[in-house]
Amino acid sequence: MIELKKLEDCCGCTACYSICPVNAISMNRDCEGFLYPSIDLLKCVKCNKCEKVCPTINSKKNYNENYLKIAYAARSSNKEILSSSTSGGMCYVLSSYVLQNGGVVFGATYGENNVVEHQVIDSLDDLKKLQGSKYVQSMLRDTYKLAKAYLEKNVMVLFTGMPCQIEGLKSFLQKNYRNLYTIDLICHGVPSPMLWEKYIKEKHYENASEIDFRRKKDGVGWEKNAKFFVCNNNKEIYESFYYNVYTEFFSHNLSLRPICFSCPFKTGYKKSDITCADLWGISKLLPDYENDDCGMSLCLIHSLKGKVLFENVQDECTPAIEISFDEAIKENMMFLKSVQKLEERDKFFEDMLNMNCKQLEKKYISRDPIILSIKKKLYPIKEKIKKIKDGK
Repeated sequence: MIELKKLEDCCGCTACYSICPVNAISMNRDCEGFLYPSIDLLKCVKCNKCEKVCPTINSKKNYNENYLKIAYAARSSNKEILSSSTSGGMCYVLSSYVLQNGGVVFGATYGENNVVEHQVIDSLDDLKKLQGSKYVQSMLRDTYKLAKAYLEKNVMVLFTGMPCQIEGLKSFLQKNYRNLYTIDLICHGVPSPMLWEKYIKEKHYENASEIDFRRKKDGVGWEKNAKFFVCNNNKEIYESFYYNVYTEFFSHNLSLRPICFSCPFKTGYKKSDITCADLWGISKLLPDYENDDCGMSLCLIHSLKGKVLFENVQDECTPAIEISFDEAIKENMMFLKSVQKLEERDKFFEDMLNMNCKQLEKKYISRDPIILSIKKKLYPIKEKIKKIKDGK
């Protein structure tokens, strides 16, 4: 059976839970609010299927020899879609194509009490639910099993998610499906669902009718002026994304899952068909482009299937501009690089159980970039010294 030796070994993708033939595995929260597998030894038949599909254990297996490295700058030509999307709206455009051709789309949305979870949609009317970035690790529940059921019925499926979620899905399926398309995102790291639930409860946002982590106000504000937006009890609330208490925890690397600090999926090779992200470094990558701050997507094509899908939506976006894959990665290093763990990270989660978000912010967040930079540089040095002292 699968053995979880340390928390850093698990990304919480649910592949092991989904594959178990006797339902011996459940996904349970730890004290930090992240899901980990728990095995009922009385039910377990020791088939080892859970270990065989674990994407962390098998992260270096089954690489595609025909892996493509094509990069485009692109965005939706529909102003309304562009305005309501986090960056250039390309996830919406690609999802729309799949839905218009009789397919279904899986993605992160807000469920009951605004808990972030993966859902499946089959109509354009519901596509808005999947729009926008959600800076929370989404609950996958039984979506891998549901995706497989659609695939077995020859329905076109587009599954969107974090790199670990896509790797988990591919490992769970154990075969290639011609009707499966996958899109992952360039990931900073996944924050704790428990912290998110704590935050929205304290702010009374559980029943908010609309939440947008990076709202473009009046259609602009993609890079520097993005807003954390909430419509709660018919009252619209705007805060700077960079000074909202919850997003501060995220951007300071305090609220992330343990595996995110040494992510095994930042290898330069993705099992997704397409990676969609913000085109950071737009002024360097497209020096002649007049940046209107309305958003631009970076689309990294990894497979022939992804290339064909991207080509099929060109009528729905402004002319895509091919750019250097390697240069695009240099400006978007989270494609390859894990974030740095801060020394205070573990203590932050201990305090989360007894402090409210404002108290946590007061104790842990420094808005001084020099102090933050020093902390990030000193922590790995301290860790090396500690390992030497421990004889490791």
